[in-house]
Amino acid sequence: MNEFWDEVQREVDDGEFVVVASSVPLDTQAGWIPVDRKLPPNASLVLAWDADEEVPGCVIASYQYLTRGWVSEAGGAAGEITHWQPLPLPPSEENPAVLR
Repeated sequence: MNEFWDEVQREVDDGEFVVVASSVPLDTQAGWIPVDRKLPPNASLVLAWDADEEVPGCVIASYQYLTRGWVSEAGGAAGEITHWQPLPLPPSEENPAVLR
């Protein structure tokens, strides 16, 4: 394991938090598009995978064609974005969010 995952395991063991992630590579998971194959429409918010070494995870971000960079929804530069997918539809009467 690398140092990041060793630290995650220590924090899980301490009861601080739990990271749940699929062991299936992103390239083979339905919906994830590698950025080296296709970029989202300019300035469109998408769900993106930030492969940052310290804290990898999903972020809401947009790709800016003018600057050729990713910007997080919070307004700062996004990290090392490797994959993206469109955001899901919000819950509605026609598309209810139901937990089972």
